[in-house]
Order: sequence, then structure tokens, then C-alpha cells
Amino acid sequence: MSNTKLPKVTLELLKDRSTNESFRRGRNYYRSDFVSNLRVQDNSYIASVTGNYHYEVKITQNNNDIDFSCTCPYDWGGICKHCIAVGLYILNHDKEVVKKAKSRKKLKTEDKFDVVEIMNKATSKQKDEFLQKILRENQEYKEKFFAAILLQTELESSIIIDPIRDKVIDIIENFDLENYQRFYDYNDNRYGYRDEWETIFDGANEELNKSLDFITIKIERNIKNGNIIDASKLMFGLYEGISLTDCYEINDPAGIFDGEFKNQVEIFFLEFLKNIIPSFFSASKTSQAIFRIIDIFFERVTYYTKSTFEDFSYDLFLFRDFLNALIIDQETAKHLFSYLNKMKLLNSSTDTVQLKIYDIFNDSEKWLHTAEKYYKNNTEIAQELLDYYKSSNMDKFIEIGKIVFQKWANDFDEYLYENLNIKYDRDFFKEVMFQYAKKTQSLPLFREIKDNFGEKAAKQFIEKVKQKTLFYINLLNEQGEYKTILQFVKENTDDWHFVKLIKPILNVYPEKCFEIIKNKSDGYLKENVGRKYYVEVAHWLELLLKIKDSKIKSGINSYLKELLQKYKMRPALKDELKKVGIK
Repeated sequence: MSNTKLPKVTLELLKDRSTNESFRRGRNYYRSDFVSNLRVQDNSYIASVTGNYHYEVKITQNNNDIDFSCTCPYDWGGICKHCIAVGLYILNHDKEVVKKAKSRKKLKTEDKFDVVEIMNKATSKQKDEFLQKILRENQEYKEKFFAAILLQTELESSIIIDPIRDKVIDIIENFDLENYQRFYDYNDNRYGYRDEWETIFDGANEELNKSLDFITIKIERNIKNGNIIDASKLMFGLYEGISLTDCYEINDPAGIFDGEFKNQVEIFFLEFLKNIIPSFFSASKTSQAIFRIIDIFFERVTYYTKSTFEDFSYDLFLFRDFLNALIIDQETAKHLFSYLNKMKLLNSSTDTVQLKIYDIFNDSEKWLHTAEKYYKNNTEIAQELLDYYKSSNMDKFIEIGKIVFQKWANDFDEYLYENLNIKYDRDFFKEVMFQYAKKTQSLPLFREIKDNFGEKAAKQFIEKVKQKTLFYINLLNEQGEYKTILQFVKENTDDWHFVKLIKPILNVYPEKCFEIIKNKSDGYLKENVGRKYYVEVAHWLELLLKIKDSKIKSGINSYLKELLQKYKMRPALKDELKKVGIK
């Protein structure tokens, strides 16, 4: 058996590698039993952490060091809360985990049978006893087993949406913004220095989101365990609570949300919905469960249509992707369509849902009619419609392409460039190329414009990109328009990209470039003192060393010596100049 060394995780190591806030949150995650499926692979511990989302953590022994990695996006200093949670779990389960992992590893290396062969060799009694043991020891496997055996409609609990909605409203409306000083302790620091208002805002936002963990975590766990009906009920309650919250009554003495608290809460739900929808698509679903969810959804839609909640109704546009995830066959499509038709909801708010239904039924005529009806307001549909026509009707492709391009040039320029042919519509192709080349700042595309449309078009394009200074200079350099570059540099000596702007003409107009750099450096040093300014000046003066004209070399050397002498009492300047080769 291998003598692979596993990482030695200690409490001191975890505290040393994390911020105080990350450690506190990780400890809460550990105590909330969010860590599962801890196992050993070679010289690493691997585990799952399910908090707001599901992430995988890996802790590896790397020579004499221990590496922590997590699939979450955290990159704000130190290790994340998920790594802390797994580390704390290891500290309390170390011996048990290693013992089981080694036995699994031994089986893996010594067993020459695949799973099917092993199952065939086992007796029914052995299978039953082993399955019972696994289900007793592992709650996660137990829930998955029940979800696989039972119909999802049988898993539905007696959750009532209205109390969930009211609890969400109560939490949000009573969220404490008066005691805002506590948000100063928010330690996640992505960029180094943070303004006080930014720290308070992010801290308040983080705490607000965590206050709704009670429901978001339940939604995720229900989906994971196959109970999509309860997950949907909880999601509807969360949505209704957020939508019906009277945030204008909330006291915000520090102006943390600047009167936009309602928007911030809605952004939270939009982000949550965006992240949870893929789980609905990938979840195992039965038709019976989907029928039940569709019924519940439209019961809620109807309830608010007829109720006294005058300022609120379900936004079906928001739930389009959710409804699409419920369409798995013709039966579910038919059930959903009957509601949309009966409630007169076959409109732009359900455009993609209608398309998926027609697609399921292979009704190309209705699909095409619906796509042409709604594509002008939906890039997703516009893309599908263009894909449909590009191989069957180029005239229609160009007609729709022109409309789409006028509305969403940045979204469709690459696609149209790759699928258009210059012979079909020369002027439109030119317009697309101009846009795509400008966006990508591509020299090869510029050369293609020149080859296809000539020098006049090339000059037109250069004028169109004048505000993109670096690209503009690169194009002028490509064309050999050095006089224009010199004039542009003279007019833009304060440009942030000065070094790159003047570099192409250093040895075309060496004397004039020397004068420009000298005047710029002298003026800057006269007005500014400090190393950060000297770093910039050093980069400008470094350009003088690249001038090859021997006639002005002596002048450059004399100027640099005089400069060093003039500012001999500025050691930081001397130091920065030395770094670029000026002594």
C-alpha cells in the first residue's frame, strides 16, 4: 500500500491562512453541517460544501506545504469559508476518514472486477445488508435513494407558501440598518484599500443575503434530493416575499443603499434564480411532479390577479427559464400550454416558453411564426431565427440580420461576419466588418477591410476609431501615416498611453520626439514630487535611449546628465532612472 502523506490540518493553520471573517463564516458552515462526502484521493482531502451554492474543496499536501483550493469564486485574501469548514470537519473526523479512505483505496488497487461483475457476484442478502448500512450511515445517500424510489409527488410536504412569503417580508422589513457600525467588521477585501462606504455596503448586503439563507439553502437541498415540488414552493414564497416587501418604510440613517434597498433585494433574487435554474434543468423529474408544479405556479399567478395586492403580479418574463426547465416531453408541454392559452399569456413574457413547446411538438410552422413575432425584443430568439434561415433562405437571413444588427451590433457582429458572404450584400458586409474590427481592434480584420473595399474604406475606418487611441496609432503605423501620428502625439501628450503612441515614430522624427519627451518630462518634474511620478517620467525618458540617430545622441546624453545634476537631491528619481538604464 502507498505511503502517500496526507495534509496535517491544524486549527492554527486554518486561522493563519484565513481572515477573521472567513474563519467565522467557515466555522458557522461547519456547525451548520454543510460539509459532506469527505474522502481521500492520493495526498488530498476532497469534500463537498453546500451553503448558498454547492462547491468542492480540495486540501493537498504539496511537499512541505499544504494547498487549499475551492471551486467558489472567492479571491479576496486568505482561504475561503468553504475551505475553513472542511478543515474543521477534518479536525473532528480525521481518524475515521483516513481509515475508510485507505480501505477504499486498497480495494480500488487490488480489485480487478468492475461494478457489474461485483454486483453479479454478490448475493441478494449481501446487497440488501450493504445498502441498509450505507443508508443508515449517510443521510445524503438516504435522501437520494428515497427520491429515486418514490415518485416526486409522494415527496411533497405540507409546505404552505403564504407563511413563507410573510416570513420573508418580516425578515427584510425588519433588517437592522440603524446599527450599521457592525458592517465596519466586513473583512472581505478584493482590491486592497476599500472606501468606508464600500465596506459598509458590502457588509450590509452580505448580512442581508445571509438572513435569507434559511430558505435558499432549503431550496437547494430539496432540488439536490429530488424534491422539486417543495423547492418550487419555497422559491415562489421567496419571490413573493421580496416583491411585496415595503422597503420604503425601512430606516437607513447612514444611506447605505441610497434609497435603493428594494432594488438590492430584487437583485439578490435575480442572482439566486439565475444560479438555481440550471439545477432545475439537470434535476431528475417525473411528469407527475411537473404537473403539480405547473398547477401550483398558475394558482399563485391567478391568486395575485384576483387578490387585493394591487401593485403586484407574477412576472412571467422572469420565470421563463424556470418554465422551460419544466418542459420534458409532450405531456408536460401540453399541460403548460393549456394554462398559457387559457389565461391569455401567449405573449412576449412567455416567448421562449412558447418556442420550446412548439419545438417539442415539432410544429415548425408555429415555431417560425412565433420566432418572427418576438425576435426583435429577444437576442436569444433572434439568434435561433438567424440559425434557421442561414442555410435555407439567405435573403431572409440578411433581412433579419440587418434589423438585429441595428439593435444589438455588439452581440451579433462576430456571428454575422462569420455567416455572411460579401457577394450577397456588399454594403451590409462592410458595415458588419467595420463594427467587428472596431470592437476587437483587430489589425488582420483591418487588412481584410482594405483588401475587400480598398484604400478609401480603410481611411474611413481609421477615422471611425480615432477615439481608441492605441488602435488608431497602430492603424496609422500600418499605413505608414507617420506625419499624422506625430501630429496626434503633439495634441495628446497627456494621454495615458503616451509611451505607446510615440514609440512608432521615435526613429522617424527623432529630433521632434526628443523635444516632445524633454518638454513633457521637464514640466512634469517641475509640478510633481514623489516616487510614483518618477516611475512615469523614467518610462518616458527610457524612450530616449531607443533613439538611434547619432546626430542627436550627444544632445540626449547631455540632457540626461543635466537632469540628474539638476535633481540630485531627489534620490528616488535617481533610483527610478537607474532602473531603466539612465545613470
